[in-house]
Amino acid sequence: MNIEYKQAIIHVLDEKSSQPIISNGTLEIYADNESFLTKHMLNLFDNINVSPAQFNDDSDLLDLIVNFHDGSFLDFSKIVAQKFYDYMRKLSSFHGGDLLFTHFIKDDLSYLGIFLLNYKDEFTHKININSAGTGTTEIIKCHGILPSKQKVTEAVLINLETRQLNILDKSKEPYLCDLLDLDKEMSIKEKIDVIDEATREIILENFDNPTETLANFKTHIATNIIEHNEIPVQKIIDDTFFDLDEIKEACQSRISEYGLKDDKIVIENAKEAKKYVSHQIKTDTGIELKLPTELANNVNVIEFLPNEDGTTNIILKNISEFFSK
Repeated sequence: MNIEYKQAIIHVLDEKSSQPIISNGTLEIYADNESFLTKHMLNLFDNINVSPAQFNDDSDLLDLIVNFHDGSFLDFSKIVAQKFYDYMRKLSSFHGGDLLFTHFIKDDLSYLGIFLLNYKDEFTHKININSAGTGTTEIIKCHGILPSKQKVTEAVLINLETRQLNILDKSKEPYLCDLLDLDKEMSIKEKIDVIDEATREIILENFDNPTETLANFKTHIATNIIEHNEIPVQKIIDDTFFDLDEIKEACQSRISEYGLKDDKIVIENAKEAKKYVSHQIKTDTGIELKLPTELANNVNVIEFLPNEDGTTNIILKNISEFFSK
């Protein structure tokens, strides 16, 4: 993915300061920090937790976006940094961070990116030199370390041509929509969670032994993601519940109640099928079983036998060897 950085700047949001520490100059971009920027940028484009959003018509930032040009980058970043700082001072979860702004070109489209780089604590050494020129070394904690391996949790991506926004807000107290006066849609992750939660609820409510139906549901989800890069909502319901029309209608209704209106969910990364390719069973006796989803209904591998007293026997079959872990 080719990204051309036009400008970048960092303002410091220090919770111990009464004002944000505003930079009056842009960031020099070289190989190392370009790699740092790009890593976080790519995550924002590919992250299923990112939600599409739009400015409300009366948003005070909308005019700044509409009239944005290269020369307004510095002033824009200062205004938004102050807005962030004033708002975040009210949050109990605010522990300081750097607010990174970038203006860049990707695929011939112009974007603004805003990233909150929350500080983390790390340890380093400090050498204390005495008057004799010798010293002692001690270990100290550094507070203002920027995220490197871990992913950014709060970010905004603005397409300057369409003014379409994508936001990532996985903070403890989500605030970006309120701060920036936005209306957001569900992220892909939220849509998947709706289908998963609603369908599981319907299965548990309507089946005395839900294991087989849950395994069918998970298999259909995984297959469609792997083979077609999508979750076709109605097809998943039909394939899971077959000719049980009342249950299918109940599932459709539950999904709609939870706010999902999409006919299908497009998922570019097949790794999202990973959670559906295995099936985990937990019993009230503390036993846990994990098996490939496609085997959960195979009576030659595992069988569930109900007892008259309401309990169930689980039989594992045709095991040639097993290992303790």
